[in-house]
Parts: sequence; C-alpha cells; structure tokens
Amino acid sequence: MSLQNIVNGAYGFVIDLTVQQDGVAQDISAFSAVTFLFEDPDGVVISHVAGFKTDGSEGIVRYTVADGDIDQEGNWRVQVVLSSASASVPTRWLGFRVESKLE
Repeated sequence: MSLQNIVNGAYGFVIDLTVQQDGVAQDISAFSAVTFLFEDPDGVVISHVAGFKTDGSEGIVRYTVADGDIDQEGNWRVQVVLSSASASVPTRWLGFRVESKLE
C-alpha cells in the first residue's frame, strides 16, 4: 500500500517504501535492521521495527501497521532508518495525510 488514502484508526495494512538515491532503488541488503519512525501531527515520534520486503537487494522496506499506530487525522511523516554494526543511515522524511474515519 502506498501512503495515500490512509484512514484514522486503520491497521493491518502493509506499507512498502523504496529506498532511492537520485530516483534509483538502492541495494540495502548489507543492513541488518530497519526501523520506521512515524511522526504524528503533534510532533510525537514513535519507532517501529520493520524489515525488507524480500532480501533488501531491490531497496524495498516493509512495515505492517498495528492497531493504535495511526491514531489521529492530519499531516504525518515517516522516516526509514537502516542500521548495521558500523552505520545508521536515515532517509529523508516523507509526508502523508491521514483522513478521518468513514462513518
């Protein structure tokens, strides 16, 4: 799923993001850990353990949204942090909008 049409309170869906440099997907398989940082509209940042979609060679990282992760509507941001024993590499923040619940 992309970061479009996200509804407040939704969970159980998968977010796949591609780590790119100059528009080209990067081989990130050398990293041992993937973290998603979500910043809510109030500026609170929450960290979640994520992973690779496959082996990281295609540059795609994946996180399955849990109950309570998306708990308010408004403008959110997400950042991926790739880590290994010798490095920690953050991506740029990516903004997305969370809409109100459908009632």
